[in-house]
Amino acid sequence: MAYFSYTGRNTAGELVQGVVEGADSGAVATQLFATGVTPVEIGETERRQAGESIGVLQRLTQRPVSHEDLLLFSRQMYTLLKAGVPIMRALAGLQESSGNPTFRKVLQGIRENLDSGRPLSVALQRQGQVFSPFYVAMVYVGETTGMLEEIFLRLFNHLEFQEFMRNQVKSALRYPSFVLVAMAIAIVVINLFVIPAFAKVYKGFNAELPLITKVLIGFSEFMVSSCASRSRARSSSRRRWRVSRAASRCRCAAASRWCRGSLWWRRPWTTVLSLNGSTKCVKASSAEKACFAPRSMPGFSPRSCCR
Repeated sequence: MAYFSYTGRNTAGELVQGVVEGADSGAVATQLFATGVTPVEIGETERRQAGESIGVLQRLTQRPVSHEDLLLFSRQMYTLLKAGVPIMRALAGLQESSGNPTFRKVLQGIRENLDSGRPLSVALQRQGQVFSPFYVAMVYVGETTGMLEEIFLRLFNHLEFQEFMRNQVKSALRYPSFVLVAMAIAIVVINLFVIPAFAKVYKGFNAELPLITKVLIGFSEFMVSSCASRSRARSSSRRRWRVSRAASRCRCAAASRWCRGSLWWRRPWTTVLSLNGSTKCVKASSAEKACFAPRSMPGFSPRSCCR
């Protein structure tokens, strides 16, 4: 089956667009009329699978479908189906009222799958990782038993209980995590600053220290030495980076001067000119103050400069 993009108007006269899967344009038009959409234009197009055409940057910047979105979706679906609203009209209303652009695309994909004749459970399963396997299985049970609205209510209660338990666990772990972080900071400060000061005092006593005191002093010395070695390594790496950067600048400057076709030696007393293989030493004037020889001259050699 091919995919067809359509443009039409719904019962309210609003312009709607989308992609529907069907055997031909006539079957697509029949599906659209069944959903209350009058097609204006239908054309064959290439349907991109969910997630394949989304770039990496878009995946990182787009707002994900949150737990609250699924919670609100389940509650609203129960309310609309219980009131006798058709499922396609209910999904269209939820798509327009949703504040999450990503979830609006998900609802659009569900509507397109339902337009193609697929069951609701299959339409939910084709939306990637948005709906869990448990959610899809519960919707399938509701379709087969004819209790879809009751299933959405139970899903709402289940998701609400999950959110409640997640908040309870977070609140229970918040205080112990703060205590562990504070203890870690205190241990680092004591081993780096407090214990070394006491170690100097104990060293002046020349007395035998208990085993636990020796262990604490040894651990403190290990932490101090490791921090000092890391700081020295960082300073040496920065120094090497600065030296390599300066050397690269010097090489670039020398290469640029060489490529311009001239080479200069700081010899203010003579100037060497190499013409047709002959070398001639000329007394440099006070304005020149350098030894100049173009690279393009034949027979030029740096050793031909007057000594």
